[in-house]
Amino acid sequence: MSTVPARARVLGIDAALYASGLVVLEETGEDMPRILSYSVLRFPRRWPWGDHLTQLRVQTEAQIDEWIPRLVVIEKPGKWVRGSRRSSQEAVEGLAMARGACLMACG
Repeated sequence: MSTVPARARVLGIDAALYASGLVVLEETGEDMPRILSYSVLRFPRRWPWGDHLTQLRVQTEAQIDEWIPRLVVIEKPGKWVRGSRRSSQEAVEGLAMARGACLMACG
């Protein structure tokens, strides 16, 4: 049984520096939630990391302001980091900063 009251909204975020996914789900009282919105935020690789992070925070804030979710969930880092083309340390640092930008948007 779900502990989230019916019609509660959740913002799910797959945070990254170059392409981040956002989805807004609404509890329906059924087994499957309803998808209200989804998007992929893509930022040019030539941008400095600070610009990526600023835009990620701004776009996440906009989703929060529009949909007023009860809960925001940020995806946990996965095993992909080991297979990254960049050094593992750089990949982990970038992911940590992207997650931080999303947390800042949550206020």
